[in-house]
Amino acid sequence: MKKVLVLVLSVAIALVFASMVIAQTNPPEKVPSVSKTVPPAQTTPQQTPNTAAPMAKPATPAKPAVPAKAAHPKPVVPKERMIMGTVVSVDAVANTFVVKYKDVDRTFMLDPAAKIMVAGQEAKLADIQKDAKVTVVYKMDGKKKVALAIK
Repeated sequence: MKKVLVLVLSVAIALVFASMVIAQTNPPEKVPSVSKTVPPAQTTPQQTPNTAAPMAKPATPAKPAVPAKAAHPKPVVPKERMIMGTVVSVDAVANTFVVKYKDVDRTFMLDPAAKIMVAGQEAKLADIQKDAKVTVVYKMDGKKKVALAIK
């Protein structure tokens, strides 16, 4: 009885090892079938049908054309920023003003389309007084800060 059990176990272990070895081998590469039809080679006006280059691989069905990506990257949209500070000075002639923010003076240029609000009403840059508390919405234009709105 023991001999039969040992024999059955040894056959089972041999099958397990054999299946692991078979599972590790690479599957055979698929050979293209001969029944597929290959379209004739495309010729250009300068090329004759007899001088077409031999095909290295069997032809695959043509994929739909993917639209080419734009040559230029998307334009960078300036990110709007906002600070709150105290007005140090205003120059209505040059369309600039200076705001103190965290003990640093920051100079802003006023955008021609900027909206200025003083006490809830529309105003001009000259109406903003020194030491006024303001909130400035601006964007960076290179290294210049361009104010879009002042409240």
